[in-house]
Amino acid sequence: MTAILQLSDGTDSLDLRVDPYTILEGGLQMPCPPHRQVLGGSGLFHDGADLVDVKLENREITISLRILSTTTDGLSAAVAALNRMLQAARDYATKGIGAQVTLDYAWDGATTTVHFDVLDGALDMPPSLETKPLLDNFIVYDATLRLTCKPYALGDDITLENYGLNPHFDTLVGATLDGYTTVRATLAQDTTNKETGTQSGLITCNDAGGAGVAEIYSPAVWSAAYQSQQFTLAVRYKSTGDKAKKIQIWDGVGETVTALNAAQSTWAWATVTHTLNVAASELTAGFFVKTTADADVDDTLTIDRWFLAKAATAPQTAWTSSREVRN
Repeated sequence: MTAILQLSDGTDSLDLRVDPYTILEGGLQMPCPPHRQVLGGSGLFHDGADLVDVKLENREITISLRILSTTTDGLSAAVAALNRMLQAARDYATKGIGAQVTLDYAWDGATTTVHFDVLDGALDMPPSLETKPLLDNFIVYDATLRLTCKPYALGDDITLENYGLNPHFDTLVGATLDGYTTVRATLAQDTTNKETGTQSGLITCNDAGGAGVAEIYSPAVWSAAYQSQQFTLAVRYKSTGDKAKKIQIWDGVGETVTALNAAQSTWAWATVTHTLNVAASELTAGFFVKTTADADVDDTLTIDRWFLAKAATAPQTAWTSSREVRN
């Protein structure tokens, strides 16, 4: 891949390596952001201080540019385009207007691009700007583009789709939760025992004294394209009683199962990852209240939300929309 250095708002981009812009030799400076150290814990007879925490300041990036055109109007347009992009960065950072402006960067021959979120910036023009030789040749030598960016570089955005149906237990068909099949179990909305949203899903074994497993299944809309693909199920749950619980991904041929804590009084995450068989015929999330004999109706599994992603991991989050939610 050819080297990349550009400003982009996701729709428009300004390539700083091609006309009308040229980076001067040694003109790209992106040092590591300064560390802000929190020190403490040292007593009177203790040398030095203990490091309690470290935070990073914003990253300051400078780019020395030559701006060249064939007309005065073209030169003005190239300068104005940079200033508009910087104003867009300020508008998004301070008011949430528009889209995030990024500085996209890749070495020559690299296969990946990193992105710096731009918060603010300025284009400093050289003092010799008004000299006649420069204006006659429609060129600005040694302009300096100064960018204030968030400290970390980000990779390319990843889109994750939740393949689960009704994962927040909010869709009812009559009095029944849509998208679920129950076996020796009841599934109901619980509006009091929840962590996010307005309700959770309460799974209760209704086979008291029996030897069956209380089972809840939620099949995804099937596609043969899922065969041989890796999926991860992430579940936010609580549990009561002394019987084991578990979650499962089943593909019609095989399964991967993870046991849960039999008694989990606070909300916790559980995940299971499964690569579907080449002959898989379904993609189903399974939730089980018990796996042994002597079922008790007081053995329950409460699920606040769950996420089924075609990935090696699934987001452990409330998955609310926010401009802070990025990879």
